[in-house]
Order: sequence, then structure tokens, then C-alpha cells
Amino acid sequence: MGYKKTLASIAGFCGVARLAELLPHSARVVMCHGVMKEPIVDPIVQANQIDFELFRRNIDYIAKCGHFLTPDEFYEKFQTKSFDKRDVLLTFDDGYVNQAEVAAPYLIEKQIPFLVFVSPGLVDSDERIPSYYAFTAATSEKLDALRIPSMSAAFPLRNPKERKLTAFKLLEFMRRLNEYDLAKLVMDLKNAIPDDEAAKNEKRYASERLMNWAQIDALSKSGFATIGSHGYGHTILHDGQHEGEIARQLRLSRDKIAERCGKCDYFAYANGSANYVSHFAREEAKDLYKAAFAVKKTQIHKNEKAEMISRISMINEFYAMKFAFSTLSLV
Repeated sequence: MGYKKTLASIAGFCGVARLAELLPHSARVVMCHGVMKEPIVDPIVQANQIDFELFRRNIDYIAKCGHFLTPDEFYEKFQTKSFDKRDVLLTFDDGYVNQAEVAAPYLIEKQIPFLVFVSPGLVDSDERIPSYYAFTAATSEKLDALRIPSMSAAFPLRNPKERKLTAFKLLEFMRRLNEYDLAKLVMDLKNAIPDDEAAKNEKRYASERLMNWAQIDALSKSGFATIGSHGYGHTILHDGQHEGEIARQLRLSRDKIAERCGKCDYFAYANGSANYVSHFAREEAKDLYKAAFAVKKTQIHKNEKAEMISRISMINEFYAMKFAFSTLSLV
């Protein structure tokens, strides 16, 4: 645990979160990823996963001090700036299978509405999030070096420290590529992993599988889940991305989801911190969706635009999450 999370955990344990909830608030949007019942095998590959018992405790805590809104209720209040400080919107990114199999049953049992952002292109192709291929290649214990022809580079993988450093170097590099160059890099990464290891990874990291359309359809019909867009191929819509590709990602994803689920009014930027979202992407999202969500780690401010709404991440430590939900969201 990093020192910031440790300090937040101590503060949450000591009651700071309870005091902070008494202060003036606006609404908050909480972002989750995967929710696992099995132990996490590798915290690098499975960095977006959270233990179910911790997820349950976090949800129960938020339910005690907050009130969960449907996406449409949230949007109506956003339009009129009429939020109550207890208002919370719960969102999930990426569309992992365990969101349907682990998280959803608990939320439906508790009658909690939620919004799930999926990437139809990855669903159609049965692919995983691009970072998965970087992380599984970089953490391979069968390779002593990772050679990437499209980068004209090789990375040493002789020990855990080198593997971890390579994983995060690759992730940062991937975030800045356009879609064409990213596809070449992903192909290099797939080719680098021995076939037998790739097959083992499919089972070992089953947590990283994405939902199929049958699972998405079932969620959509549950009465509690709303399906939104995460871009057609989980593409990062930064300034280096071709504008035609940005427009294609936003429109094709919306249309595919609307065809399956009846409508698609909401969007979340992949890797959605402000420095990875271009002005063109914001304008396109504004035209195509009611609201688009980013990652800005704050509560909802009065001057926020519908094309760049703040969210805070669900932290994988209970007391740190309490502190973040109650205090950091005041920023």
C-alpha cells in the first residue's frame, strides 16, 4: 500500500470520514471496474479488480450515507443543478464478466441502480482491453526479454522489478498511440507471448474477460442496469488520435449499443483523465450523448459541463475508500 493510501486509511479508520460527511457536499459519481470472488493472482495484470467482500463493504457504506440515483435521475438533476449531498451515481467501466456475475446480483438484491460502460468492438471480437496484452507480456516468466518490433525496442524481464517497470512503461506508451499504431503494438505483444503461456493466461486471468452480448442484454433487461458506451474499441481519445477515428469510435459504439439495448445515452472516456481527452472528443461526445464521464476525483461542481463529468474511483482498501468518498471528493 502506498503512503497516500496508508494515510487515507488511517484517517478513515479514525473517524475523519464520518466528520467529513457532515460538511456541505454535492453529488458524487463512483467508478468501479472488476469485482472478484477469487483471490487476485497478479496485482499488475489485475490492477482493475477488487475483492467482492471489500466491494460489498464499500457499497454498504455508501448506501448508509448516500442515495443511489439512476443515470436518468442523475442527468435530470445535473441539468437543473438540484443535487442533494446524498446523491450518488454508481458506474462500472470496461464491462468485465464479473460485473455481471459477481457485482450485479448483489446490487440487484439491494435494488441499487448502476451504469455499465462497454466497448462493443471488443465484445464482437472477444478481445480484452489492450493493456491486458501489455501486462501479460511484460510479466511473463518465460521470457527474459520482450522485443517489440513496432517500437524498435526490447525490454529486459529478468526479475520482478524489471517486469513491473516494463509493464508500466508499455502502459504509458500505449496511452499515447493512435488506433493504427496501437493495433500494431498489440499484435507484437500477442506474438511475443508463447502459445502455451497465452492459453494459461486466458484461464489464470479469467477476471479480465469481458461480457458477451447475452450477458449485456440480460443486464440491460434487469431493471437496474443501464448500458453506456466506453468507445467502440476502448480507444483513448487524446490529441494524437485521428479525428475521424474519434468520431467513428463514439458514433459506432453508441449505435451498436442502442441497437441491442434500445438506447445509449451515456459515455465514459477510456483512461478518462483530462489530459487524455481531446477538445474534439469532448465536442463530439456532447453532440452524441446526454452526458460523458471522466476521472477527475472530485464531487460534482456547479460549473461542470455534461461532456466531462467528474468521477471518483472505488479504492481497494475500505477505510481509504471511506476517506476518499467523504473527503477527497470535496476538492
